[in-house]
Amino acid sequence: MIVGSDTLAKTIESSERMTLLDVREPAEFASGHLAGSRNVPLGELRGRVEEFTSAGEPVVLICRSGMRARTAERILREAGLRDVRVLDGGVLAWRASGRAMEGDPGAVTGRMRRGVGVMAIIAAVALWREQPALTLVLAIVGVRMALGQPVLPCMASGSCGTR
Repeated sequence: MIVGSDTLAKTIESSERMTLLDVREPAEFASGHLAGSRNVPLGELRGRVEEFTSAGEPVVLICRSGMRARTAERILREAGLRDVRVLDGGVLAWRASGRAMEGDPGAVTGRMRRGVGVMAIIAAVALWREQPALTLVLAIVGVRMALGQPVLPCMASGSCGTR
């Protein structure tokens, strides 16, 4: 079953019992993860399925974009676990929706991003007659930020300034 960022956030806020299982590698996990999630890299999951099948609570699988989580879903279902969910779009979608992550010092909360976006739109309006090119850039950046969308393509992939 696929679960979106909004639905998962509401489920977490409701304190419903579940296991958040991040199947990325430890370095990826350390660079930012959902609060309360456990890290078991996909390569280790087959040897540790009993930890999750015996817990008796739903498991939400998380990875960078959703691909590894779908593989992990097959592994857990083959082991007999029925209540398995996959975070649609992974941490990329979670971040793009403006939600904070633990261990992610560069993360900007959605509310702050939207506020900066609105300020950029206001600045664009103020510069309308003086600097039309700058106005256009500020307006585009502001609208994208206010809507919670990535401003640069690298923001969508989470790879800005990293290799």
